[in-house]
Amino acid sequence: MHRPGMPEKKNPYITAVLLAFTADQLCKREAERNLPLQKSVPLSFAPADKVSLQHVKNKGFALNRLDKYPALIRLTSAAVCAATGVGFAKALQKKEDPFTKMGLALSFGGGLSNTLDRVVKQEVTDYLAVRHGEKAVVYNLADFSLFAGMVLIGAGAVWKSRKQNNRE
Repeated sequence: MHRPGMPEKKNPYITAVLLAFTADQLCKREAERNLPLQKSVPLSFAPADKVSLQHVKNKGFALNRLDKYPALIRLTSAAVCAATGVGFAKALQKKEDPFTKMGLALSFGGGLSNTLDRVVKQEVTDYLAVRHGEKAVVYNLADFSLFAGMVLIGAGAVWKSRKQNNRE
């Protein structure tokens, strides 16, 4: 219950969705404005042969997979994002563990950012190149948000399983 004169308590999970989405959209906009396509720019705080900024347009899923099927890409992305959003909304209503809630929040925020790009621009802007030997994979913050979300959802599943086992 909110008391007059007291600050309202913010929901950290909603904040995480907004932060994941907004941070990625801002970074994409900066990459589009300031980095020429395909050009690699070293970061001053990271080994140049391992991590750099690189502006890439991705019309498919990860590593441009299925880029020849743009309608399928948009539909699948929108469906998975919507399902994640529904799962997130349901988790907020339940007494769900914090790992799962935050995992769904990060996954939904990152997924929403990439889905918006796929639907509106028919491509996703990636900008952070990570080199593995001779090959570089270019990511964006939404990708890292999705990955972190999946790790947290997995941690939530382990946490629930251990909690159940301790009750038995």
